[in-house]
Amino acid sequence: MRFHSIRFKTNLLYSGILLIIFVIYNFAIFFTVKANLVKEFDGQLKVKADAIYNFLQAYNQNRRPSSFPFDQLSSFFREDVFLNNKARIDQLWRSQFEALGLKNDYIVVRTMDGQVLMRSLEQADMPQEVMERHFGFSPAETFFKDITSYGHRFRIANIPYYGQPSPLVVQIASSSDHIYHFLDKLLAAGLLFMAVALLFTSFLGNIFVKRVLAPVMMITDMANNITHRDLAVRIPDKHTDAEIRHLIGSLNAMIERLQMSFSHVSEFNSHVAHELKTPLAIIKGEMELMAGSGKIDEDTARMLSDSMSEIDRMIKITQDLLLLAKIDYRPQVLKFVPLDIALFLKEIYEHSVILAAEKNIGIKLDCPLTGLTVCVDKVHLRRLFLNVVANALRHSPPGAAIEIVCRREGASARVDIVDHGAGIPPSDIDKVFNKFFRGDSSGEEGVGLGLSIALSIARAHQGDIAVANTPGSGATFSIFLPLAA
Repeated sequence: MRFHSIRFKTNLLYSGILLIIFVIYNFAIFFTVKANLVKEFDGQLKVKADAIYNFLQAYNQNRRPSSFPFDQLSSFFREDVFLNNKARIDQLWRSQFEALGLKNDYIVVRTMDGQVLMRSLEQADMPQEVMERHFGFSPAETFFKDITSYGHRFRIANIPYYGQPSPLVVQIASSSDHIYHFLDKLLAAGLLFMAVALLFTSFLGNIFVKRVLAPVMMITDMANNITHRDLAVRIPDKHTDAEIRHLIGSLNAMIERLQMSFSHVSEFNSHVAHELKTPLAIIKGEMELMAGSGKIDEDTARMLSDSMSEIDRMIKITQDLLLLAKIDYRPQVLKFVPLDIALFLKEIYEHSVILAAEKNIGIKLDCPLTGLTVCVDKVHLRRLFLNVVANALRHSPPGAAIEIVCRREGASARVDIVDHGAGIPPSDIDKVFNKFFRGDSSGEEGVGLGLSIALSIARAHQGDIAVANTPGSGATFSIFLPLAA
């Protein structure tokens, strides 16, 4: 997937929005669960503090109540734990103490002026010095806060009780590690779910975007295949969304305008080329009559001869332009028939030998293939090969040789026409098929339409022409023609 494609950017936007939603959702769950757990934990601390205060109040009001048998003492609070009260808690309080989970907590009971009445035994992970440094104190308000000690988290509660006759402040520190362990697992699970969900939704989003953009890719492929030869083709708009139908409508309207423009250009070129032929032929005929009348001097005869040569050149240009207009804009003028390429090249060879004899240039034919059939317009294909051969003759020195080599290449017949002249300058290699282009290395003056006509004929046959060049050693023109099915 390309980074600068609509598909990538849409999928990235889709995944980005989902990522933001997942992050907000996970953090909302995390903080909601955390707030609820902390609130519940604070409620438990409040219950513990209430139980401690109620027990102490009952103990102070009745030293030996019948409901509290003090004959069996717990070792949880010892005598040295109490500052003002030397009594010990009986078995009933111990069972209640364990039921509330107070044995793992650090407890301090203070008077309203902050004096410590009692504290629980110091524990390894809750040193007394650390706990009391972080406890704080307030006789007026209830507060809860978090502290960290020796790698453990604790929740501290400060709860004042104004009951008579003994108002007290109960402070409890209880480990909250289990809450944060649970929250860590919850966060990890949320992140894992978010990663898996993003991968899955990104995959689904990629498929969805691909399906959404499929009509656009179809339009692109069809538009790329439309050329000036088939401007009558229109892009279908069935089974597409409204926006895509609007795009297709605009493209079809543009193609229709192009078709009209190309039609006008084709007709104009054809008419101009056709109309020029008649007056040029008349002018040439008049000049020939004047030259043959015997009533002109030698200088006038020479001028007439030069003028008739230029007229012949203009007639050839108009004929070539007319041919190009027909091939490029009206390929239906071609009449395709099956043709054995070996027999056809033998005819080209025989004609080329006659043309090359004038310049003392040899022609070699290497075509061992038989039964290799192409579907072509023989007249125009003959023009193609003779144009390329004429170009090779024009650029070959006397005594050189031109090779015509034919072989099969995949589903095409390949014909190489090799000359051993000066080659094509690197700066001209991309211009040799341009209309009216003539290289500086040309030994003879040409019109500059021969190779352009050859390329148009090749492409009208669904083929192509490629050129390979070695400056100083000649050039090779490779003609590709699709084989008949």
